Amino acid sequence: MQKIFGRAGQPLLPQKVLSVAIVTVAFCICAAAFPAAVAASAEEGDRQPAEVFTHKVEKKLLPLPDCKDAVLLGAVKDFVAGFYAGNADKNAAFRRRCHFITHNLAEFSRENIANYKTEAARPVSDIIIDLKVNKNILEENMLLCKNQSPYKDPGNVYILVYPEEDGYRVHLINLGAQGEDVSFFYKKA
Repeated sequence: MQKIFGRAGQPLLPQKVLSVAIVTVAFCICAAAFPAAVAASAEEGDRQPAEVFTHKVEKKLLPLPDCKDAVLLGAVKDFVAGFYAGNADKNAAFRRRCHFITHNLAEFSRENIANYKTEAARPVSDIIIDLKVNKNILEENMLLCKNQSPYKDPGNVYILVYPEEDGYRVHLINLGAQGEDVSFFYKKA
């Protein structure tokens, strides 16, 4: 058996011989594999990249009615009259609220939806966020109209319109109890 000597001419112990042999073998394997890895990566560079499929959201703008559209306002007035007629609460405060709201549905102005994204603009912001997240409706495909109520008690009524199937879904916000979904389907003739 041959003796293997270290740097200072001293013989190496058997475990050191084994560790030196392992390191030497590992180095040789890496040195042999490196050119093959470089050649393989060069071949991959010549290939076309694999086709990647991504989910693409198309911004398709749909036609919306105007806030002053006579057909829309007529449908809103009819719905509000039916909504209050079917309600069982007939005290004086309720009748007063019904009177103020129904007589103040003639004039609506368009509102910018971007102004209704904070908690201060609730419940309008809640419905907008719900439609964007749960129904994937683009902000550009929503119309928000607000009436200017001179009365503090009933407050402003908002109309939120968005396309649905072959017509429009109309949400009336601040009409019923808070959290109550007051909406109807409207189809322009």
